[in-house]
Amino acid sequence: MAEGFENFPVELYTSKACEERGMNYASYYGKWDTLPDFDELKPVVQGVLNHIDSEHLKGVMLPYRKFVEKNGKTHRTQHPSALKLTGYLKVKKAGDYAFSLKSNGPSRLVVGSKTVIETDGLKDREARERGGVHLEPGVHAFVLTYSAAGDPHHRWLDVTFPREFVRSLTVGDVESSRLMAGALLAQGKPEEAKALLIKLHRGGWPLSEEAQYVVEQTRMRIRRLAGTESPTDHGYALQLIDTSLANCPMLRLDPEFMVSAIAVYASMGDPRAAILAEQMLEADMNDGQRRLLIMTQVKIKLNEGDLPAAGKVYKKLKQIVADLTLDKQMLQDVLKKKP
Repeated sequence: MAEGFENFPVELYTSKACEERGMNYASYYGKWDTLPDFDELKPVVQGVLNHIDSEHLKGVMLPYRKFVEKNGKTHRTQHPSALKLTGYLKVKKAGDYAFSLKSNGPSRLVVGSKTVIETDGLKDREARERGGVHLEPGVHAFVLTYSAAGDPHHRWLDVTFPREFVRSLTVGDVESSRLMAGALLAQGKPEEAKALLIKLHRGGWPLSEEAQYVVEQTRMRIRRLAGTESPTDHGYALQLIDTSLANCPMLRLDPEFMVSAIAVYASMGDPRAAILAEQMLEADMNDGQRRLLIMTQVKIKLNEGDLPAAGKVYKKLKQIVADLTLDKQMLQDVLKKKP
């Protein structure tokens, strides 16, 4: 599979017109030993799923436990649930297409009018279920149903699509797009860079509230690590930065995140700090972020022993707010070294 399969490169559509990529989902409360007739049930939650991976599938499953107040006491109740996913596959070439499906509970995959795979739950822990179907060119309905009747701590549902339905994006394409986006940012073309990065993000931007919370927690952790002198902490911060930018390419345009990342690079003496700081100063950011970024640039120039350049950068800072002064110790260092 091409890199980024988890970020929904599968060409599934929400309607037969194939205008919007994604799958429709409906979640139900109930416990069934075998899959029920979902058409006879009323869903608790409905929506569109843009990512078909384990994390996002768990996100649309209903919570297994609820807490209710009764007779002045809090009681924990259990609520098994089920999930139905529907969409449409666009077939360009007639052929026999193989799918695989595994889960910890009963599940069924129907493509077109044929039941391709029907599992019995526990059997799937021992062997991956596979099934094939012949499809002619055109649009074919896709229905995936699943009942999480087993252990609530081990709910899982994995489905693999034929390569023909996966949008091609190789590792080389990904790296090329990232480099090109960086070059466009350096040229002061953020909108063009944004267009490239959105393609890499595969429908995952803007971030959901949950994803945004995770990013913010990661950003604060990176910021704390940047303030230490420990090479181990800096190495861990680099891992967090690389992972975050790989999972969320659009963070390259997020001033809040990039200011924290640049602080790490600057602490390590990494040349990326100066390059990225110059790029980000062209971005739309608030005065506080801009001041931090310019302060970082000044530190970089001082560490390089380039006092004239440090002075030029500092003038940018004075233009933002006239009464803002550098850190007292830094200012003393500048005065001591000034010819």
